[in-house]
Amino acid sequence: MTKRDWSRNADRQRIARHGAESIGRPRGGARKEAAAAEMVTKILRCPCGHRGKVELPASMLAGRKFRCSKCNRRIG
Repeated sequence: MTKRDWSRNADRQRIARHGAESIGRPRGGARKEAAAAEMVTKILRCPCGHRGKVELPASMLAGRKFRCSKCNRRIG
């Protein structure tokens, strides 16, 4: 028989009933939120037909060219 964590189950039920978040340590932190906010996703399409997705901070993405992993052409 498996052990159950009844406190977690009770927390979930209480949150569902009252619509309130439990008080605990923060999960992501302000630093992770700030890093995620400036992340930009760009989809690159090469003339050879290959596509790729790049997720980088906006400062690194500006004016940068990427190389296609299939035909080695520069894409920007």
